[in-house]
Amino acid sequence: MKLDILFSQYLYQHKKLVLPGIGTFTLDPAAAIPDDTEKQRSAVTGITYDSKSAPKIEEELIEFIRSHTGKIRPLAVSDIESYISLSSQLLNIGNPLYVDGIGTLIKGKDGRLNFTPGSYVSAKLEDITVIRESTEPRRHEETFSRRESSGNNARQLLIGVAALITLVIVGGGAYYLYQSNAHKKATETEVSDTVANAVVTDLPNRQSGNAYMPDSNLIARDSAAMKRKADSLAALQNGSQQLDSTGKMPLKYVLEVTANKYRALKRFTQLRENGNKVQMDVAPDSSSFKLYFLIPSVYSDTTHIKDSLTRFFLNKVRIEK
Repeated sequence: MKLDILFSQYLYQHKKLVLPGIGTFTLDPAAAIPDDTEKQRSAVTGITYDSKSAPKIEEELIEFIRSHTGKIRPLAVSDIESYISLSSQLLNIGNPLYVDGIGTLIKGKDGRLNFTPGSYVSAKLEDITVIRESTEPRRHEETFSRRESSGNNARQLLIGVAALITLVIVGGGAYYLYQSNAHKKATETEVSDTVANAVVTDLPNRQSGNAYMPDSNLIARDSAAMKRKADSLAALQNGSQQLDSTGKMPLKYVLEVTANKYRALKRFTQLRENGNKVQMDVAPDSSSFKLYFLIPSVYSDTTHIKDSLTRFFLNKVRIEK
């Protein structure tokens, strides 16, 4: 069960939930909470939000999380602090924060948080012993934990490698563009010279009236060669209307799409701290989180870039326009 569901259950029981740095949620004692047997989720009523909150996590909330997750107190506190920290970062970059069973917070243009009630969620707390996540997210969490334990030296090494890969990609793209343009000019010059030479060579052999005429078959063959060259260049630059001034198209290299908000925020923060310019798209209802890199690329380099990112981040990368 997710941590925010435990928060909603705490609010239903204690009528007040205080999250330092985020705000205070208050439930009207007269509000009707649906029981566990109801299959359809009803809209939340009677919950109000105040941006003011206590500076510390309340002991009752810590004990509630500890008792329903089976964790020791320091770990329960760490989970709550991590949730608050990552949620604050999510709000600060302009994305909504959806708390299941309570509602959605989003920062307005005036900098203040606006609250929209959601729908009630029912859960049998007596059956909860530990917060479980799917096997795949847990595998990624373990991977990042191993990376964190390697210390500052490993972090610096990763930053250096990432910078080197970026330089190689940018340099390779520039070199490919230069070679493509140079080859195009050389081919066009070569074809033009071939046609001119054909005319000069054939002058002693053909005469029509007062004008000498080149071999029509030779001209047709060279014209076809020029057309094939132009067609191949057009195919290579397919979608040129979207190319930038350097001949590259900005493509999304999607690292991960997950519905786990806690995991998405944690990974986003870790990648940013490691110097990676990762970006994140969040669905309006916070049901999906997409982590991706926006990299200007030529089509011939996309496979190489995608494979390099896959090997480096230990996760299969796909491309979106």
